[in-house]
Amino acid sequence: VITNLIRIILIVSLISKLVNTAVDAGLMPSVCHALAFLGMTRCQNLFLVHLQGWKLGTSLGTSMCHGCGPKMQKKKKEKKKKKKRKKKEKKKKKKKKKKKKRKKKEKKKKEKKKKKKRKKKKKKEKKRKKI
Repeated sequence: VITNLIRIILIVSLISKLVNTAVDAGLMPSVCHALAFLGMTRCQNLFLVHLQGWKLGTSLGTSMCHGCGPKMQKKKKEKKKKKKRKKKEKKKKKKKKKKKKRKKKEKKKKEKKKKKKRKKKKKKEKKRKKI
């Protein structure tokens, strides 16, 4: 019985690796946990393993085992970290752009004030010259 189980695990793992899909072992949680230990993807509704007759077919229902292997868990964590990094980078870029815009606006305002002061000075000088 143990050798049959090992054979089935190997067959299913090979098939799932070739097809790049998840393996469903709803009626056999031991197979599901073994596959998860091997680093397989989620045990869901694509393949169903039967001990009777060594048959591989499509699954009819959802599986009892929803665990992920260690490789999948690492991949999920890495994806989440990447998303967080991207969000932080976007926020930083937006902040930098806003700061640049503010600085430009401030510079323009200062320049306008300087121009107004110059004009006033020129007017005053003209008036003095007239007098």
